[in-house]
Amino acid sequence: MIYGNPAETRPPERHGSPDRGGTEPLAALVSVAAVCIAVSVYAGVVSLTIAATGDDDRVERSTLDSVWDELDEDGVLVGGGFEHRLGPETLPRGHRVMVNATVVGPDGHLVTVGAATFDTDARPATLEPPPSAAVSDRPIPVRLGDGDVRPGRLTVVVWDG
Repeated sequence: MIYGNPAETRPPERHGSPDRGGTEPLAALVSVAAVCIAVSVYAGVVSLTIAATGDDDRVERSTLDSVWDELDEDGVLVGGGFEHRLGPETLPRGHRVMVNATVVGPDGHLVTVGAATFDTDARPATLEPPPSAAVSDRPIPVRLGDGDVRPGRLTVVVWDG
C-alpha cells in the first residue's frame, strides 16, 4: 500500500485495550449455568407431562407387547390356544384382559384365528369388556397353514377387575 505521507507507510495502530470484546469469566460461567438449569427444568417438566399423559396407555400397551412376545414363533403368530399359552407371567395383575387375533378371510371379512379372555388372576374366563376398556392393537403376520402367512391384527383389551 502506498501512502502520500511517509508517516503513513506503516499500518495504522489499533486503539483500545487488549481486552476489547472479552467477557469476565465469572459472568460467562453464571450465564452458562443459567442456560443449563433452564434446559434441565424444561426437560423435567416435559418428561413429567409426557409420563402423565401416557399413564392410561401403559397397561394395555405393555400387555400387548408381552402377549406378542409370548405368542410369536419366529415373528409369526401360529393358531389359537391362547388360554394355554398366556398366564400370570404375561398378563397384568388385577386387570381383566381380552386377546384377539384376526385376519382378512378369502371373502373379505375378518376371521378370528385366536381369542381368549382372562380374569384378574390370569385364568381363562367368559367376560365381556365394558365400552370404557382400554384397547391396544398392532399388525402381525399370521400363519394359517404351510406356506400360508397373511397379514393380521393382534388386539388386547384391558380393564379393571
